[in-house]
Amino acid sequence: MPDLHQAIAFFVEHVGGELVFLDGPFADDEGDGMTRRLNVHPEATCTLAMVRLGRINLELFEYNAPERSTTQPRNSDIGGTISPSMSTMSTRPARICRPFRASR
Repeated sequence: MPDLHQAIAFFVEHVGGELVFLDGPFADDEGDGMTRRLNVHPEATCTLAMVRLGRINLELFEYNAPERSTTQPRNSDIGGTISPSMSTMSTRPARICRPFRASR
């Protein structure tokens, strides 16, 4: 199951990122704002973090909601991804490449 603090630790400790901010959880206790804005259960909550990787800002989200699926989708399913297990990752910091800039 995804864990926001584990994701932050990975990007800071193994990729060399900097935690810029952590905020939340956010919710709409009085209406269906979470459904209208984010297409999640109306009682869902969302916590977010921003991690800076050089000149790139990476937004990380963690949702909690009633009746949510905790089964990881297959890579071929909508929402499926290929993600390495943190236990098998190298502990050396990754090298971040400079962004590609097209010539004008």
